[in-house]
Amino acid sequence: MNGNDWISMLLPLSQNLGLLALAALGFGMVNRWQHRLGSHGHGLCVGVLFGVVSIASMLLPITIEDGLFFDARSVLLILSAPFGGPLATVITGIMIGGWRMLSGGAGVAPALASIGVIGVLSIVWWLWRRSPGIRFTDLPIAGALVGGSPFVVVPAFFGIVEGGRILSVIGTPIMLVSVVGTIVFGSLMLMERQRRRTETALLSERQRFRAMADSVPGAFLQCLLPADGPPAIIYAGNGIRDITGGIDAARICADPAQLDDLVADHAPRRVTAAIRDAMLGIGPSRFGLPLVGRDGIIRWAMLHVAAPQTLANGDRVADVLAIDVSDLHRTEEELRAAQVTAEQANAAKSMFLANMSHELRTPMTGVLGMLDLLDASPLNDKQQRWVTAMRRSAGGLMTLLDDILDLSKIEAGRLSLSEEPLVLDRLVGDVLGLFEGRASQKGLALTVRRGSGLPDAILADPMRLRQVLMNLVGNAIKFTDSGFIEIRLDVLAGRHGGPHRIAIAVADTGVGIASQDLAQIFDPFTQARGPMSGQPGGTGLGLAISHRLTTAMGGELSVDSLPGVGSVFTVYLPCRPVSPPATAAGPVIGNDATALTGDRFSGRRVLVAEDNPVNRELMGEALHRMGFTVTVVEDGAAAVDISARQPFDVIIMDMQMPRMDGVAATRAIRARGDTVPIMALSADAMVENRPRYFDAGIDAFVAKPVNWVELRTTLITLLAGAPPSRPVDHSPLSPSAPADDPSDSGVDPGQGAAPLARLTAMPVIDDHRRAALDMALGADRSTMLYALFAESAIGSGRQVQAAIADGDANAYHSALHALKGLAANYGFVRLAAICASLEAMSLAEAEVLTERLDAEIHAAAAQS
Repeated sequence: MNGNDWISMLLPLSQNLGLLALAALGFGMVNRWQHRLGSHGHGLCVGVLFGVVSIASMLLPITIEDGLFFDARSVLLILSAPFGGPLATVITGIMIGGWRMLSGGAGVAPALASIGVIGVLSIVWWLWRRSPGIRFTDLPIAGALVGGSPFVVVPAFFGIVEGGRILSVIGTPIMLVSVVGTIVFGSLMLMERQRRRTETALLSERQRFRAMADSVPGAFLQCLLPADGPPAIIYAGNGIRDITGGIDAARICADPAQLDDLVADHAPRRVTAAIRDAMLGIGPSRFGLPLVGRDGIIRWAMLHVAAPQTLANGDRVADVLAIDVSDLHRTEEELRAAQVTAEQANAAKSMFLANMSHELRTPMTGVLGMLDLLDASPLNDKQQRWVTAMRRSAGGLMTLLDDILDLSKIEAGRLSLSEEPLVLDRLVGDVLGLFEGRASQKGLALTVRRGSGLPDAILADPMRLRQVLMNLVGNAIKFTDSGFIEIRLDVLAGRHGGPHRIAIAVADTGVGIASQDLAQIFDPFTQARGPMSGQPGGTGLGLAISHRLTTAMGGELSVDSLPGVGSVFTVYLPCRPVSPPATAAGPVIGNDATALTGDRFSGRRVLVAEDNPVNRELMGEALHRMGFTVTVVEDGAAAVDISARQPFDVIIMDMQMPRMDGVAATRAIRARGDTVPIMALSADAMVENRPRYFDAGIDAFVAKPVNWVELRTTLITLLAGAPPSRPVDHSPLSPSAPADDPSDSGVDPGQGAAPLARLTAMPVIDDHRRAALDMALGADRSTMLYALFAESAIGSGRQVQAAIADGDANAYHSALHALKGLAANYGFVRLAAICASLEAMSLAEAEVLTERLDAEIHAAAAQS
């Protein structure tokens, strides 16, 4: 072949290559319908397509010289099985063979043989690559087979080689065209197949994505934020219908502003604007909005905007999840309302407890006193039982009121702590002194073991810590029949490198605590029962209060116990070493009678607002002896009225009064611009309420029962530098009476209950207190009151003994509490101190000390 021969072949060669490209395009179209056609339908279509293109190529043959030509049918036939299956090869071969037979002429038999050989090669190729799939490296081999088998092997078989002439003329172009055609056409179909597979995979992933998006609770959105435009929603899950009350996802995608139209008018932002801010990073990625659906129902939607992806053109795409949280929002609103209600109820409870303390403690003390008087009168046996039952109930109520008040203050987080230097050895010695008798009676060893490195003193609340230790030691003695009780003091290194801690452990060899009871051992109104302890008694508040007191002091209370072996209760407190305090000689009363004498306040006018007539007399007489000109009124309204008409140098205001209490009266006086000093006077046991008094305009606070030195000092401070007001007439005064709350002990609470072994160093009566009452009340009336005290004290002593005999712990503590307050008010410090010590003990522990109490009562009565 010369150059002109090659040039003449270019047009038909291009035409055949174009037909191959057309076949590849048709193959792509057939592939798109493959999932609908099925495998057989797909093979049929591919076979027909390749057969038609093959026939077309036979109509446009590549002529080498007269009688010698070839076309692209062999390429289509060899690739039919790998891309359409055996059925496609059969159909293509039949169409090609049929057309060749219809065409007639020379070489029909070799042509049909070539078709058969290539068809078999195609099917073998399909079988070989059926599992892994056809590869690109297979194409040159297939092209060589197409070029060699039909045009070399077959002609040689039929004897038409003509001495090598045909091979030399057509071998090179046939081989070249077959290999190139197979590679080009095969590559096109491989690319189409890969594209179809990728498209199918994408479609599958998209369907799975949409299925997942539609299955999530709420609605899934995809938002596009152009670089210079508003956000658009490019996809919305079907869940958007539920959130919007019936709007289709397609409508949301077409017009995202419909979401903004659903937002309630009171909402601070719109949906699209909030999504845009979140995608730009200038707003929260999670926000909630109320939506008014097309069905008229208001729903709260919580939208979470994921971190956006930035595209090549600067646009941003982000996924948004919108969830209907209406039920959760409703629950939050209910919880918020419940919290407000609970806070209001807690405030009301605190006010109730304050009022209960003030209003009930004094009347209950009066009830107990009258029962004592009735008990001392002639009664028959039935009446005596009734009186005893009433007295026991009243005493139990008093004790229960105090316990509940204390526990409520702890649970409300309003417990007032008084931190001061505390010598641990001294405090533990005091506790041991209180329980030595009881432990000795049961034959128990009561000892202390002190670890090394313990500081001489720490900063803590001595009264509260003593209360905790007394409860723990008392329980240990109560539930231990043999062996020992040991108090162990140690300093422990802080956990995880923290500050050191003081460990005070109370170990016993008692009955122990069952494992099922340990979980609720510190719960209120729950008392654990050891395997041999029997039915528990009391209210079960002791350990609960001890646990809460320890927590309030910044520590913790733990327990380890084994039934039949014993228990160890350990108090852990922060170790804050300080210098040891000076040793006190005994209880400090600090109520010097000289405070009621002198003329320091001569010319000063004082207004006293007090609803209790006895207290009015007492305060009026005491202030008069200090030199004041005194005016007394019965309630706050009267104080507001008279202070507006008459000038006073100072006002002493009770806080709990009818008609108008002290707080309201003080506010009314301050509202009119009056700056007169106002002192609050109250028996309110809730110390945390006092800031409310100062917020109302109170300048100072003095607690009942009144300490005359404190009262005088406070008045001096309030009146320092102020000129006296213009004197006017004032109402007459009647003789005074003692304070209205005898349940409060005159013993300094900071000192606590003194050990019984040290009480003999105290005087029977505080002479200063007796002198003060003589001066305030007059000798005759004072003598009469002290005689009444003697009768009441003896009656209270009988109540204590009766409570011990009956095993009634409530009546026991109630009677002791009343006797303690009565003794303190009249200055019998030793009797008050022993009552305070016994009150901290259990009924069983104090049983052996009743003779000592009786002796102190008669000693006090003898000096009355």
